[in-house]
Amino acid sequence: MISKFKKIIRYKNIRNKLLKEKKYLEKRIAKLEKIPDLGENSSPDVESDEYEELGNQVGVREILKERKEKVDEALERLKNGTYGKCLRCGKPISEELLRINPLAELCQKCIRDERSG
Repeated sequence: MISKFKKIIRYKNIRNKLLKEKKYLEKRIAKLEKIPDLGENSSPDVESDEYEELGNQVGVREILKERKEKVDEALERLKNGTYGKCLRCGKPISEELLRINPLAELCQKCIRDERSG
């Protein structure tokens, strides 16, 4: 019974951490979605730099959106009781791996299998 209680507390802590990360990601994404004023009264060099910066912003925004999607998926697994179970084989994901990466979807064996081909 105590181990079940510890698991509930641990998952509550993970949920809080994921919710905090989701809020941070949403703020960052919203900030990056604002398109800067490009090319207005500027030299070709400045305009070129502005477009390069915009390209960088788009890339970062997409990475953050992918991360947010993974956070949402982990929160959904917590909600439906499948968090901590490997999506491939259904076996438990080690506590150590979940501590290192709370977004982990695969157990260590399935990660190794995936890497080896």
